[in-house]
Amino acid sequence: QILYVLLALLVSAVIHEAGHALAAGAEDLRVTSVGGFIALVFPGAFVQIDGIEKLSVRRQLKVYCAGAWHNIATALVCAVLVVCLPVFLMPF
Repeated sequence: QILYVLLALLVSAVIHEAGHALAAGAEDLRVTSVGGFIALVFPGAFVQIDGIEKLSVRRQLKVYCAGAWHNIATALVCAVLVVCLPVFLMPF
């Protein structure tokens, strides 16, 4: 069971960091590095964005909050899939 939890954390971290990277690209910023790590047993990820401190506070906030918004969108998609699961598993 723990492997499923770790896989879910890994997928969530990748989607979260992709949100930051996509928002940085929309603000014409350069992503200088992308990486992952394991802290104890928990997977994590990061993106390093060059020049974010030169943006206005509002534009910085857009990049910083993008990861959380991608987490919310992922949770909504997963919730819809769970609700629709009986339909997907129904025999024809």
